[in-house]
Amino acid sequence: HNGEEVQGQGYCSDIFTDAAIDFIRKEKNHPFLVYLPFNCPHTPLEISDEYYLPYKNLNMKWEMFPQYGAPLMGKFDPDETAKVYGMVTNIDMNLGKLFAALKAQGVEENTVVLFITDNGPQQPRYKAGLKGRKGMVYEGGIHVPGFIRWPKSLRGDVKVEQPLAHIDVVPTFLDICGVEPKPDVKLDGRSFKPLLSNPSADWPDRNLYFQWHRGDVPQPFRACAVRGPRYKMTQANGVQEGDGEIEPKFELYDLAEDPYEMNDLSETNPELLATLQSDYEDWFEDVSSSRGYDVPRIHLGAPQDNPTTLTRQDWRGPVAGWREGGWGIWYTKAEKDGNYDFELQFNVTLDQPGTAHLRVGETEHTLDYEAGGETVTFKDIPLEAGNVEVEPWIEHEGKKLGPMYTVVTY
Repeated sequence: HNGEEVQGQGYCSDIFTDAAIDFIRKEKNHPFLVYLPFNCPHTPLEISDEYYLPYKNLNMKWEMFPQYGAPLMGKFDPDETAKVYGMVTNIDMNLGKLFAALKAQGVEENTVVLFITDNGPQQPRYKAGLKGRKGMVYEGGIHVPGFIRWPKSLRGDVKVEQPLAHIDVVPTFLDICGVEPKPDVKLDGRSFKPLLSNPSADWPDRNLYFQWHRGDVPQPFRACAVRGPRYKMTQANGVQEGDGEIEPKFELYDLAEDPYEMNDLSETNPELLATLQSDYEDWFEDVSSSRGYDVPRIHLGAPQDNPTTLTRQDWRGPVAGWREGGWGIWYTKAEKDGNYDFELQFNVTLDQPGTAHLRVGETEHTLDYEAGGETVTFKDIPLEAGNVEVEPWIEHEGKKLGPMYTVVTY
């Protein structure tokens, strides 16, 4: 926090909310912006009994939920669902605490609060009949609720039916604050401020584009969708990492008549499908030409983040997932010449003595370790300032295994 590592005590959502409230107290006499990203609901599904048991004790069964729309993908798990609902309830409580703090500080009336989420549910559970879930470009993966609160200017009973997107958030906030973007700044989205007071306000037709991608370079037509004002093109194949070449399957849905994406119109309306495919190609070329796909470098030895934790989320390579058995390469940039320590943390006990490997740039270092631990530390590894690739691994049970994470200290 502000260049200092901080150890919190408690539940993440509670800690994040308390920190936001503390910031608001300090900045209440000035314009302020708070970004409060809850890490819940998400795996690992850890939640206290206070929030979990009320849902656990309902003994939920899938048949208890409204049965309409697309069928459930996967098997309903009542225990997982109870934990997720408990996490959501905890968020509700924290939002209540946040609103109370805004009121106590005298800034509630003219503070705009926007609540959105990133994707549909991960686990198979109720989602109002929408098809698919997280990681899919069907509506169950991309169609999520959003709420906006501005007591001074907005009524509480307005429902906006127009599809909005994350790219609209910045233009809307600028509009609300009366700020004109600089002439050389091109924003892809548009302000939805007029819709907040008049849902029937003019809203020109447009397409929204979606692509699910993990890896180094996006591939055209891989797990993608084009959502127009009424019709939607979907190509859902290629979600999983390591799928390699995919066989695209294009689908077309009339969301006005078929919001659950049950009736594929691609064979009966090939002209419209081709138009949306062409629109997607134009969009893909546009976003690909504006900047390259160079890997963002993780800085080592920077005063704002020293030590630096390298996680599986950020490494690259053909098997660089975060799951068991993964290994990969981190693309980093050393801020300074000097010696760096690399602490490799594994998610298995190293029950046999062995040799750890650490490749930095073109140099490979090795270190023998004893049985019984879960960490291996390379001390005083010399680095020159500049870009450097980092690849640590061990041989475990006959396989190459990367660490769960690596802590680098200058």
